[in-house]
Amino acid sequence: MDCPDIILVDNQNDSSDLMADALTVKGYAVERAASLDAAMRMIRRCPPRLVIGSISISGENFLAFCRALKKEPDLPGIPVLVILPEQARYEPGYGESYGIVDALVKPVDLSVLVQKARRWVEPPKEPSEGRETGATALPP
Repeated sequence: MDCPDIILVDNQNDSSDLMADALTVKGYAVERAASLDAAMRMIRRCPPRLVIGSISISGENFLAFCRALKKEPDLPGIPVLVILPEQARYEPGYGESYGIVDALVKPVDLSVLVQKARRWVEPPKEPSEGRETGATALPP
């Protein structure tokens, strides 16, 4: 079983569809989780190289999730890219103790999403043969 490159944690289907499609088109294997519990189960089963998640996921504590992920002894230090609500500001270094390496602000600019993901996960040269993307090419 190949582990995903990225696990995307967001319970906003419209935005997570767009983000997953933008990353998949660039060759990343992306799995989606609608809750932090589901994401942690997926990560323990098959660790990704990057987690991208919304800090404002309904009724859940994303920072506690990041802290728990960082403390997992059987997992490599998986970097986390956090998605913040509109008007939020991210101070570099703030999330370091949680394993957060960078941030995006909603509405997410898909080209910036791909650019930031690329900092932490080098995309495959070609999308894997037989991998279903379910995505169409996005405009340049």
